[in-house]
Amino acid sequence: MLQWSDQLYPQEGWVPFLIILIFGLFVFVHQRHPRQMSMLLKFWRIDSYIKIYNKKKFIKLNHGVNLFLIFISLVTFSFLADAAFKLAPTTPVIQINFFSTALFLSGFVIGRYIILSLIFKILGKSDLLQQTIFKSLGNYGMMSLYAFLLFLIYYYNFYEFTLFIASLIPAVCCYVFVSHFLIYLRILGSNPRQLFYIILYLCALKIAPWLWLYKLIF
Repeated sequence: MLQWSDQLYPQEGWVPFLIILIFGLFVFVHQRHPRQMSMLLKFWRIDSYIKIYNKKKFIKLNHGVNLFLIFISLVTFSFLADAAFKLAPTTPVIQINFFSTALFLSGFVIGRYIILSLIFKILGKSDLLQQTIFKSLGNYGMMSLYAFLLFLIYYYNFYEFTLFIASLIPAVCCYVFVSHFLIYLRILGSNPRQLFYIILYLCALKIAPWLWLYKLIF
C-alpha cells in the first residue's frame, strides 16, 4: 500500500492527480511520436537523441514531445526545488511551496526565452540559440523523467529517509552542469567563433539570474 511522505509533504489530493496526468501525457505523446520518445528513454544514448535537434522540424515549441518535456521538467524541478527549500539549513525569506515554485519557474523560463530570442535575433544568431535551447531541453527532459521516477520512489517508499532526496538533488544538479558543458563544447567544436556568444549566454542569462534568485530567496 502506498504511504505518504509526511516529513516534507503533507497528504495532498492533487499529487496523485498530477502523477496520473504525467503518465497519461507520456502515453499520449508516445503513441504519436514512438520513435522519438523511445530514443529519449535510452539515457545511455542521449547523444543520439540530442542530434535530432540539428533538424529544423524538431525545433518547435508546439511539437508534442517538446511540450511534454517542458511540462515534465517544470514539474520535476518544482518538486526538487520545493524539497531543497524545506531541507535547507537557512530558512527562506519568501514563503515557498510547490505551486509558487512552479509558477515562478514557468514565468522565469518564458521570460528568459523571450529575452534570449530578441537578443540573438538582433545578433543574427537565432539558429545557434534554438539549437542550444532545444538540446538543453532534451537533456532536461530525459533527466527529469528519471528524476521524477526516483522522486516517486522516495515519496511513496522512503518518506522518512531524507538522505534519499538530499542525494537526488545534488545528483540532478551535477548532471545538468556536466551535460550542458558538453553541449557547449560540441557547439564550440563545430564553430569556435561562437565562443563569445556562448559566454554571453552563460554569464548574462544562465548564471546571473539564478544568483539573483538565490539572493532574493535567502
